[in-house]
Amino acid sequence: MTHAVAVSTHAVERYLLDEMTELERHRFEEHSFDCHDCAADLRVGTLMREGVKAGMLGAGEPAAAREPATVTPFRPRKAWS
Repeated sequence: MTHAVAVSTHAVERYLLDEMTELERHRFEEHSFDCHDCAADLRVGTLMREGVKAGMLGAGEPAAAREPATVTPFRPRKAWS
């Protein structure tokens, strides 16, 4: 697999979503070991997926169980004269 083919077929996204056949997966894995761009995209995609999963874990809690957000009131500064 070439980098152009990986980009045009959305290989990174399909790999992360487990939408590849076994042969496609094998070819992409071989390619990603040599291609720094695809390897970096895989790392970022994996971090994003893990972040979304972590954020979704607290979504089912009732609002009272979560800590309230702190909001700092806006205080306009006086203009220099």
